[in-house]
Amino acid sequence: MKSHINYKLYTVCMIQDEDKVLLIDRQHDYFKGYIPPGGKVDFPEGIVESAI
Repeated sequence: MKSHINYKLYTVCMIQDEDKVLLIDRQHDYFKGYIPPGGKVDFPEGIVESAI
C-alpha cells in the first residue's frame, strides 16, 4: 500500500519596533483575529524569500 504525504510550508514574521509588534487584523474569513504577517511558501521559492 502506497501512502502519499503532502507537505505545506508557511512563514510567520515577528516584526518588533521597541514595544510595538506588527499584526494584521484579519476579519474576512473563518480565521478572524490578529495574526502576524506571513503566508504560504510556493515551490521553488525559499523560506526567506517567502517571508520577504
